[in-house]
Parts: sequence; structure tokens; C-alpha cells
Amino acid sequence: MAVAYDAVSNATEGTGTLTWTHTPVGTPRGVQVFVVQNTGAADEVSGVTYGGVAMTETSDSPLLKAAAEDGGVYSYFLGSSIPTGAQTVEVTVTGATTKAAVAITITAAADTTVQDTATISSDSATNPSVTLSLGSNTCFCAIGFMSGQASVGNITPSASWTSRYEFDFTSQTCGFYTYDTIGSSDVTAGWTQTADDAISIAVAITEGAGGGGGGDVAVAAVSTPFVTYEVWLLDPFGNLLDVIDDWLYLKYDRALNNVGSLELGLDGGYPNFSFIKLDGRIVVWRNKKIDMETSWLIRRMIKTLDEDGTLGISIGAFSANELLTRRIVAYDAGTIYSDKVGMAADNMMKQVIRENFGASATDTSRNLSTYFSVEGDTGQGPALTKSFAWNNVLDVTQDISLTTISGGSSVYFDVVAPAFNTFEFRTYRTQRGIDHTFPNGQNPVILSPERGNLTSVLRSFDYSNEATYIYAGGAGFNQFQFVATASSIDRIGQSPLNRREMFLSSGGIAQTVTDDAAAGLRENRPQRIFQGKLVNVPGTTEYGVHWNFGDLVTVEFEGETINCSIDAVSIEVADGNEDIIATLRAIET
Repeated sequence: MAVAYDAVSNATEGTGTLTWTHTPVGTPRGVQVFVVQNTGAADEVSGVTYGGVAMTETSDSPLLKAAAEDGGVYSYFLGSSIPTGAQTVEVTVTGATTKAAVAITITAAADTTVQDTATISSDSATNPSVTLSLGSNTCFCAIGFMSGQASVGNITPSASWTSRYEFDFTSQTCGFYTYDTIGSSDVTAGWTQTADDAISIAVAITEGAGGGGGGDVAVAAVSTPFVTYEVWLLDPFGNLLDVIDDWLYLKYDRALNNVGSLELGLDGGYPNFSFIKLDGRIVVWRNKKIDMETSWLIRRMIKTLDEDGTLGISIGAFSANELLTRRIVAYDAGTIYSDKVGMAADNMMKQVIRENFGASATDTSRNLSTYFSVEGDTGQGPALTKSFAWNNVLDVTQDISLTTISGGSSVYFDVVAPAFNTFEFRTYRTQRGIDHTFPNGQNPVILSPERGNLTSVLRSFDYSNEATYIYAGGAGFNQFQFVATASSIDRIGQSPLNRREMFLSSGGIAQTVTDDAAAGLRENRPQRIFQGKLVNVPGTTEYGVHWNFGDLVTVEFEGETINCSIDAVSIEVADGNEDIIATLRAIET
């Protein structure tokens, strides 16, 4: 049974939260929700649920357009654990702009996943179109868009596409179309109109690992009581070489704004050792999803022989964030490439990546855009001024993020794998994942020993290396040196002796020195950490279902109720057992 269109439903347009009932025809294995925002370039959608299950925002969403006729398109997807029968769809909003939305269900033989997304954003496009790359996978395709045309009579589906719903905002229109053919060739998505504004997100959806369709190979290597694992081996170009179905152990971890690591143990008799190459990739499928949204770059291959004569193989790899360590900002100081002035933090990070990894690199030999893309600019972070000539790119993005956290307007970053064979740099406002805090978060998650979902807790209060008053010195000497300060009155006031000073060397213009002082204050704050082993409890707190890497949750422990960020997740699988440890950071105001 190939992936196929099932049913469509739409919300009644409005300025508040949109809620409606979707009734599938068959048993859905995928749900796609598009939301179109009539005007405004601010992100006004905080989340979407289907039958109470949180949906995941797809790559390229939100796509927001500020010039000419402004507006936006959002895309959310759910590919597993989908409730059957009629279900409530809810789009939670944070602004009062009029919005339209549809839900589309898809049937298949297995859970589904997003194969590709593609976007259009133009102030003047005639018959706008974009190509979805299906990668030879059998896919269902759909598109949600906003047009500057003033009547739905002026927009029509492209050839081989069907209109599922259209709406007239009076001065603008929107449409939601599906492709008529289920196939594996790349698809051109779009619509017809005269020259006018156009914003759209197109999505290709395919069966995930284990779908059993076409020529896909899928073998469940390890099953715990609630979990299945598959491990794929790819070459450096992203081509699938092997599904490794006889591994001995698997260990991997991810940390917020940092590089994660993976170790895979194999029997010494593994027949395809020659497939293991430098920068080959490991993809871990957990419950038929790419776990932790990354693929792992191989940097170490080891063979061992123990005293008993047993031969073993170990593969070491790093998360896709490791790519950022491979470039420096290779531009002189004072250039537009190394000095950024008054730029939104998320856009600044993306510009750094494009100028050192992408088509904007002045040295074309540094262009990796064939393998490594960057999501569109959204301008949601605070405006910053930074100078970072010849600095490592990972250090630069970490510094930009730390500055936003220090200012209370957090922007995080990650290099993710939207599909098993692609990389994309993304930024995240406020938190890396979903807000599940109690009581106002989406599907709140509360962790506590009493609830049976939190064990082995370490509650740490470490003030050893705290600094409460930072002096940052810029260029120059003595009275000609610009010095900025940053301090925490609350932390200083915790003790009559707690003014703890530190000097940091900075550089560049005054704003850069000021930002560095604020970042230093944040970096040298007290370390207040929750570390615990989160227990998968079916139906309430399952990793990958109810919480994930980068999410916000609420912890109850020894009389404290504390909202925490899941800053790191470590997983070890061996002998049919899965151990998950999450490191939680108390969110400081």
C-alpha cells in the first residue's frame, strides 16, 4: 500500500485560535496541516495539535514575508502515533491576524515522514512554481500558499494538481492544492496567476523506514518493550549503502548548541567494513523517525582483538553540528563578512553559514550548498553587533546565541537532517523544541520521582566559578580603552560578600564590548542543574512522543516546581535494553 491522499478539512477563518474537526476516510498514517496568515511578518502560530497530539513544524516553516503584500505560510506534520477516527485540529495563535488553515490526512502501509519541502517567496511572480526533490521515493505532495491576487477566480492549480480549498482574504487569496500522481519522480508544485506576490510551502511525504514499499530496505535491529531501532550506513554523498541489522551496541548523545557524539559497536565479522568511510554517515531511526533530527558524520574506525581472540569493530561519529567546526570566518576584520552591525541574531548566524559554507562564500571552493542548506531568514532574534574575523564558525554561532540568552531573548541553532541524506542549518526562538511546561505549554509534561517518570536525580547548586560583575575591555590602552560592565544585582545581593568581579578582553566597537560583557555575565552564572534519568511511561512521558531534545518541561522535586530545558539527551542501546538520560537546565529569569 503506497502513500495516498485520504481526506481534507478546513477551519473557519478567524483571528484567534482555530479549532475544527477532521474526519478521515481511512486509517491515517500522516497528517499535514497548512496555515496561511493574511498579513504581517511576525510569527503568530505557536503550535498545532491533531487529536491532542502535538504536530512538528516542518522545514522552512514559518515562511514569513515582510515586503510588498506581507503575510506568511506555516506547515506542520504528524507521521506516527496518529489517533484514528474524527479528531479535533487546533492551531494555537499568538497574534490577531486573520488566518486560514486546512488539515490533510494520508494513508500508507506504515508511518510516514517528510521527504522534502520547498518554498516560494516573491514580490512579483507569474505562475509561481518550485521543485520538490523526491529522491526516488514514492511520495504524496501538497502545497499551501498565499497570493496577492484579489479573487480566488484569479488563481488555479498547475497541471496535474487539484484544489482542495481556496479562500479570499479580500485583498489577498490563499489556496491548498494536492498533486494528482503518487510517484517517485521530482514534482513541480505551484499555481497560475498574473504577476503578483507569492508565498508558499510545498511538502513531499513518503513512508518512513520500515514502510515495506518499493525497493526500500528496512530491518528492525533492536526492539525494547516500546521501541524499534534501525541503523543506516550512508556514503559521504548521502547514498544508502547498508541497513546494519546485527550491531552490538549503540551510544549517542546530543547537547544544545554543541556537537554530539555516537559510537556504534559491530561484530568483527561485519561483511561490509569497506563501506565505512571518512565522512560516511550513520542515520539512527527510532520508531521509524530520524532520532534527534541529525545524521552522524564518521570520523573514527577502530578494529580490536581481545585476549579471547574476539574481533570487534567500533565506529565513532559526530552530530551534524560538527560541520560548523570545519570553517572559520575567513575574512579580514572590517569587511561586511566579519563585522555585522544591527542585525537580527538568527539572520546573523545564517549569514555567517552562507558566507562560509554556501553560495555567498567569496572563495567558491568553500561552497557546500549542494549538501548543506540554510533555512530562510525570519528576523526574529534581537538586533546585535558583532565582529569575528578569523574565528571558528561554531564558536561564532555559540557566541551569538549566548548573547541572546544573556539578553533574555534566546535564539538557539542546530544543523539538522530534514531527510536522511540532507543537512540544513536552522535557528530556534525561545527554545530548541516545544514548550511542554505546566500549565500553559502544549500538552504539559511534569517529571517527578513520585510520578514514576524521573529517577537518579542530581540537583546541583554550584557557585564555585560564579562572576557577578563583569568588566569587558575593548581596543586601546589605559584611558583610551573602552570598558563596558554588566552585573546582576540579584546575584550580588544574595550575600554581602558576593560581588565577584571578572575582566574579559573584547574587541571591536562599543556595542560588541557591551554584548561581550553581558555574555560573560551569563556564562559565569551559578550552575543550577537538574540531571535525571527519565523513565519512559507509555501514554504519559515517552521520549520521542511526549518530550524530546530541546523541549521545555516542568520538574517537581523536593518541594520545588521548576521549568527546565532539556539541554542534552544521551541514549545507550545494548542487549535489547534502552537507557535514556536527559540533562535538564533550570530556566533562569
